[in-house]
Amino acid sequence: MIICGATSPPAVASPWFPSMPRLHPQPPLAANVVSDSSTTTLADGIRYLRGGSLERARLCFEEASRSSDPQIRTEALRRLADVKRRRAEWDDAAHLAQQAAGVAAAHGLEDDEAAAMNIHATIHLQRGEVCRALEIYQAALAREPDPLQQGLICQNLGTAYAQHGQLEEATEWYARSSENFRIAGRRREALLARINQGNVQLDRGRLAAAETIFRDALASTGALPSPDAELQGLLQMNLAEALGRQGKELDRALALILSATGHFASAANRPYLLACYRVLALVSERRGEVETAVSALKHGRRLAREIGSGPELAHYDRELSRLYRHSDDPPARRSEA
Repeated sequence: MIICGATSPPAVASPWFPSMPRLHPQPPLAANVVSDSSTTTLADGIRYLRGGSLERARLCFEEASRSSDPQIRTEALRRLADVKRRRAEWDDAAHLAQQAAGVAAAHGLEDDEAAAMNIHATIHLQRGEVCRALEIYQAALAREPDPLQQGLICQNLGTAYAQHGQLEEATEWYARSSENFRIAGRRREALLARINQGNVQLDRGRLAAAETIFRDALASTGALPSPDAELQGLLQMNLAEALGRQGKELDRALALILSATGHFASAANRPYLLACYRVLALVSERRGEVETAVSALKHGRRLAREIGSGPELAHYDRELSRLYRHSDDPPARRSEA
């Protein structure tokens, strides 16, 4: 059982779960989002979201949230909450998720209510409010949603337990998640489950096993029905960490983490970008590039402070202190990139 009051941050590999990066330019935003219907607008938003265009997705979801159809409205509000979550705009995200759950509950849409509750719980999880997150996840499962939503909720429960070192419990929840995704026939979500299973292997120190999982999952993204920049970025980040921790293929590891960092920076996905800085520091240090590692840690520390992530801030402070202690160049003489 997870002890309430702990504030360890969740694994960033959760779907509901790093010179500094070159920003990948996005095409200019259209002045207005034009579509034939709320259904089309919602679908456009989902496509933009998976492509990493969070601002375009936001515009679509805001428009769709004004629909008179309660199912479209609740999904649009939920996805708008997810955009805010990815930007670490926690209060707005939580409010929108609660709105989405309220609309769904008022119209008897139990699957949609569970989906909104899942996003709401994940917001608390990413803020380090683990006990509150667990309460909401369990309440969402009590709605007995469809296999897809059960899979997503079980996956996030696995993340919560994994981050507290309870790996057996995490493995059980991830297994339940994978089975639900199999029943639902969802390839993308099954790949997300594979990421989390790989992270359990990382936590256990089974680096080669984790590497194999991430390599296979990354290769499998080509079989998805549409491009998914976020999923690819997550897999690049995790494979870079597995390689970096083994000290192997460090040039490839650097290329992978810079690609992931560029994507998440361009998409303004700050929680995942925060994780990318951690991996970039790891890989840079293993390559002997201490100044780059220090610069990555400083960027991560600044971002952790901006989004109010106390546990992550403590991690970056510890890592900076460690690098300073093991360097002949004292902190006072260093300049930030």
